Amino acid sequence: MNQTEFQRTLEDLQKEAESRGGQIDMEAIRARFSREPLSEEHLGLICEYLLSRKILVSGYEKKKEKPEEKQALLPEDDKFLRRYREEISQIRPIKSPERKELFRRAAAGDTGAAEQLARAYQPFVADLAEEMYVPQVPAADLVQEGNLHLMLALRELTEKEADPHRWLLARIREGMQALVRQQEDQSLQDRKMVKRVDELKENISALKEKLGRRVYLDELAEYMKISEDEVEAVLKLAGEEVPEEE
Repeated sequence: MNQTEFQRTLEDLQKEAESRGGQIDMEAIRARFSREPLSEEHLGLICEYLLSRKILVSGYEKKKEKPEEKQALLPEDDKFLRRYREEISQIRPIKSPERKELFRRAAAGDTGAAEQLARAYQPFVADLAEEMYVPQVPAADLVQEGNLHLMLALRELTEKEADPHRWLLARIREGMQALVRQQEDQSLQDRKMVKRVDELKENISALKEKLGRRVYLDELAEYMKISEDEVEAVLKLAGEEVPEEE
């Protein structure tokens, strides 16, 4: 498969995911690239790319090179989780035989069974929110996202799931992972933009000192070896006046 074919296949995969409500599974990815079986490393890169495009990849778990240290909860997030757990503390836990029956009924379209499962899994959502917590994402947002994907998954539940308990937890986790990755990517982009703005201001000052006068857009672009459009875009983002020739 050449580069053009690969890009076209990747685009088709994204369209398929969009038609499925912004999600895809590993089986569908392998099927798209069946002409040339993917290595695990290559498959992982495709999954990471899809996740960066805000597409959920069911069944994918990123391999960790080393164990990550658990992030300490900020005071407000710790307070929220304590309060949330207190609110749901009256929910009666369901044991395996009952849970199995509820999953069977929910898969058959019993909305009452699905509602019981949704309530019963709220403590799992709280546990996953604490496990996956990062300071960039409020615990309340993680819980909200987890509960959303809990409800969505229960609507999609079918009898073909061999282990619905494990499948449901994986779907909740995937939703939270997508939110965390989205916020981390945004934070990274924000830091890059702040750095770019700072670099631009430093270059303006340096060029002003060198020339002994105000600098103009074309001069600044040539000095920084970037296009005038890029200079103008960063200046506007920084709230700076765009220097133009008189």
